Amino acid sequence: GSTRNLFWAATTALALRRWPNMGNSCAHRDDSDSEEEEPEGVAEVTLHVYNVSHNEKISMANDILYKLGTGIFHAAVEVYGLEWSYGKSKGNGVFACKPTRCKAHEYREAVSMGRTSLSKDEVLALVEELKKEWPGPAYDLLRNNCTHFSNEMCERLGVGSVPRWVTNLGAAGATVQGGIVTMKHAASAPFVLAAAKANNIDQA
Repeated sequence: GSTRNLFWAATTALALRRWPNMGNSCAHRDDSDSEEEEPEGVAEVTLHVYNVSHNEKISMANDILYKLGTGIFHAAVEVYGLEWSYGKSKGNGVFACKPTRCKAHEYREAVSMGRTSLSKDEVLALVEELKKEWPGPAYDLLRNNCTHFSNEMCERLGVGSVPRWVTNLGAAGATVQGGIVTMKHAASAPFVLAAAKANNIDQA
């Protein structure tokens, strides 16, 4: 009803006001850009995938790594008009921004995940649970990052797991040593990531 919609709008505004303090930045769209509100309980869920940072070498590497079933990606989940993701911070690691507007990373593509049966209130309650389970200090570049968070959120929204190529960087043999991300396998090592220093992609 109208009361529930006002509550969601207030929560959205609060989330977006908190976003600049999360260590990343997202651009906001004008209200005129907003799409027509979706009916309760039939919300489309979209996985938004970005190339980490705006480093051209990472973008080029991802074009190659994608063919190998992996890549260095930032991921986020859009539902009911907000994009949710996870990053390193001193406090809560879960944050929100307008869909496709995370300025810290280069937008790559959208993956339709289907529809959730959860209402706005139920999604909001889920986000509160996730905030407790995904604290900022627990972030790990390869083992506990935004792609793993996005997978968890999608599963709990009831739309299944995200594509494996989104979360597969660690499984593909990537390591971090001396601040440099490298690939274990010779087939991919020449292409990546000498320029992708961990401090540049720590918010992936």
